Amino acid sequence: MPHFEELGKYKYNILLKFIENENLIKALINDSEDFLNQSLPDDFDNTKLIYNYIFPYQKNFDLITEKKNFITISLGNYDYINNEFKSGRVYIYIFVHNTMLRTSYECLRFEYIQNQIDIMLNKKYGIGAFNLELVTGGELILPNSEYYGANLVYKFTDFQ
Repeated sequence: MPHFEELGKYKYNILLKFIENENLIKALINDSEDFLNQSLPDDFDNTKLIYNYIFPYQKNFDLITEKKNFITISLGNYDYINNEFKSGRVYIYIFVHNTMLRTSYECLRFEYIQNQIDIMLNKKYGIGAFNLELVTGGELILPNSEYYGANLVYKFTDFQ
Protein backbone atom coordinates (compact mmCIF):
# COMPACT_ATOMS: atom_id res chain seq x y z
CA MET A 1 0.00 0.00 0.00
CA PRO A 2 1.40 3.45 -0.82
CA HIS A 3 2.51 5.32 2.29
CA PHE A 4 0.35 8.38 1.66
CA GLU A 5 -2.73 6.19 1.43
CA GLU A 6 -1.87 4.76 4.83
CA LEU A 7 -1.35 8.25 6.24
CA GLY A 8 -4.87 9.24 5.21
CA LYS A 9 -6.23 6.21 7.02
CA TYR A 10 -4.24 7.06 10.14
CA LYS A 11 -5.54 10.63 10.12
CA TYR A 12 -9.09 9.35 9.81
CA ASN A 13 -8.48 6.99 12.74
CA ILE A 14 -7.37 9.98 14.82
CA LEU A 15 -10.66 11.68 13.92
CA LEU A 16 -12.54 8.59 15.04
CA LYS A 17 -10.63 8.59 18.33
CA PHE A 18 -11.67 12.21 18.89
CA ILE A 19 -15.38 11.55 18.31
CA GLU A 20 -15.29 8.71 20.86
CA ASN A 21 -14.20 11.08 23.66
CA GLU A 22 -17.40 12.35 25.28
CA ASN A 23 -15.63 15.10 27.26
CA LEU A 24 -14.02 16.41 24.10
CA ILE A 25 -17.37 16.34 22.32
CA LYS A 26 -19.06 18.25 25.14
CA ALA A 27 -16.32 20.89 25.09
CA LEU A 28 -16.82 21.34 21.35
CA ILE A 29 -20.61 21.46 21.11
CA ASN A 30 -21.92 22.79 24.43
CA ASP A 31 -21.66 26.54 24.86
CA SER A 32 -22.17 26.47 28.64
CA GLU A 33 -19.23 27.24 30.94
CA ASP A 34 -20.12 24.03 32.77
CA PHE A 35 -20.14 21.97 29.56
CA LEU A 36 -19.16 18.65 31.18
CA ASN A 37 -22.38 18.62 33.22
CA GLN A 38 -24.52 19.11 30.11
CA SER A 39 -25.99 16.03 28.48
CA LEU A 40 -25.59 15.24 24.82
CA PRO A 41 -28.88 15.09 22.93
CA ASP A 42 -30.55 11.65 22.96
CA ASP A 43 -30.34 11.37 19.19
CA PHE A 44 -26.77 12.72 19.00
CA ASP A 45 -24.73 11.24 16.15
CA ASN A 46 -21.04 11.73 16.91
CA THR A 47 -20.06 10.96 13.30
CA LYS A 48 -21.68 14.30 12.33
CA LEU A 49 -18.84 16.05 14.19
CA ILE A 50 -16.51 15.27 11.29
CA TYR A 51 -16.63 18.12 8.75
CA ASN A 52 -18.76 20.15 11.18
CA TYR A 53 -16.55 20.47 14.28
CA ILE A 54 -13.52 18.31 13.49
CA PHE A 55 -11.90 18.81 10.11
CA PRO A 56 -9.25 16.61 8.44
CA TYR A 57 -7.71 19.73 6.87
CA GLN A 58 -6.85 23.30 7.88
CA LYS A 59 -10.04 25.34 7.93
CA ASN A 60 -10.25 28.75 6.28
CA PHE A 61 -11.58 31.37 8.70
CA ASP A 62 -13.11 33.38 5.89
CA LEU A 63 -15.69 30.60 5.54
CA ILE A 64 -16.86 30.59 9.18
CA THR A 65 -20.30 32.12 9.60
CA GLU A 66 -21.46 30.67 12.91
CA LYS A 67 -20.23 30.76 16.49
CA LYS A 68 -18.73 27.38 17.29
CA ASN A 69 -15.59 25.59 18.34
CA PHE A 70 -13.60 23.28 16.12
CA ILE A 71 -10.44 21.26 15.60
CA THR A 72 -8.42 20.86 12.41
CA ILE A 73 -5.88 18.16 11.67
CA SER A 74 -3.22 17.97 8.99
CA LEU A 75 -0.13 15.88 8.31
CA GLY A 76 3.23 16.97 6.96
CA ASN A 77 6.98 17.38 7.45
CA TYR A 78 7.67 13.85 6.24
CA ASP A 79 11.12 12.34 6.65
CA TYR A 80 12.66 9.66 4.44
CA ILE A 81 15.59 7.43 5.30
CA ASN A 82 17.11 5.20 2.60
CA ASN A 83 14.17 6.07 0.31
CA GLU A 84 11.65 4.82 2.87
CA PHE A 85 9.12 6.92 4.69
CA LYS A 86 10.01 6.94 8.40
CA SER A 87 8.32 9.83 10.19
CA GLY A 88 6.29 13.01 9.97
CA ARG A 89 4.13 15.40 11.97
CA VAL A 90 0.47 15.59 12.94
CA TYR A 91 -0.65 19.21 13.29
CA ILE A 92 -3.72 19.80 15.43
CA TYR A 93 -5.27 23.25 15.76
CA ILE A 94 -7.99 24.04 18.28
CA PHE A 95 -10.23 27.07 17.79
CA VAL A 96 -12.79 28.43 20.26
CA HIS A 97 -15.19 31.28 19.65
CA ASN A 98 -14.53 34.16 22.06
CA THR A 99 -18.01 33.82 23.59
CA MET A 100 -17.15 30.28 24.75
CA LEU A 101 -13.64 30.73 26.15
CA ARG A 102 -14.61 30.70 29.83
CA THR A 103 -15.21 27.43 31.63
CA SER A 104 -15.99 26.24 35.14
CA TYR A 105 -12.81 24.15 35.12
CA GLU A 106 -9.97 26.60 35.94
CA CYS A 107 -8.83 26.77 32.33
CA LEU A 108 -9.93 28.24 29.04
CA ARG A 109 -11.97 26.00 26.78
CA PHE A 110 -9.20 25.56 24.19
CA GLU A 111 -6.83 24.56 27.01
CA TYR A 112 -9.31 21.94 28.17
CA ILE A 113 -9.65 20.56 24.63
CA GLN A 114 -5.89 20.61 24.20
CA ASN A 115 -5.46 18.56 27.38
CA GLN A 116 -8.07 16.01 26.29
CA ILE A 117 -6.30 15.54 22.96
CA ASP A 118 -2.91 15.19 24.61
CA ILE A 119 -4.23 12.57 27.04
CA MET A 120 -5.42 10.53 24.04
CA LEU A 121 -2.42 10.97 21.78
CA ASN A 122 0.83 11.57 23.68
CA LYS A 123 1.57 7.87 24.14
CA LYS A 124 1.71 4.68 22.12
CA TYR A 125 -1.26 5.15 19.86
CA GLY A 126 -2.76 2.03 18.37
CA ILE A 127 -3.54 3.10 14.82
CA GLY A 128 -0.95 1.42 12.73
CA ALA A 129 2.73 1.15 13.42
CA PHE A 130 3.65 4.55 14.79
CA ASN A 131 3.99 6.39 18.08
CA LEU A 132 2.89 9.96 18.65
CA GLU A 133 5.21 12.17 20.66
CA LEU A 134 4.43 15.79 21.47
CA VAL A 135 6.96 18.06 19.76
CA THR A 136 5.47 21.45 20.57
CA GLY A 137 2.16 22.91 21.51
CA GLY A 138 0.21 25.40 23.45
CA GLU A 139 1.12 28.50 21.49
CA LEU A 140 -1.75 30.95 21.46
CA ILE A 141 -3.35 31.28 18.02
CA LEU A 142 -5.34 34.39 17.10
CA PRO A 143 -6.68 33.80 13.60
CA ASN A 144 -9.14 36.70 13.84
CA SER A 145 -10.87 38.84 16.47
CA GLU A 146 -13.58 36.24 17.16
CA TYR A 147 -11.48 33.11 17.70
CA TYR A 148 -8.72 32.03 20.05
CA GLY A 149 -6.94 28.75 20.11
CA ALA A 150 -3.86 26.64 20.51
CA ASN A 151 -1.92 24.08 18.57
CA LEU A 152 -0.35 20.70 19.19
CA VAL A 153 2.31 19.15 16.98
CA TYR A 154 3.09 15.46 17.32
CA LYS A 155 5.89 13.60 15.66
CA PHE A 156 5.08 10.13 14.51
CA THR A 157 7.86 7.62 14.06
CA ASP A 158 8.46 3.98 13.30
CA PHE A 159 6.07 4.04 10.36
CA GLN A 160 6.14 0.69 8.52
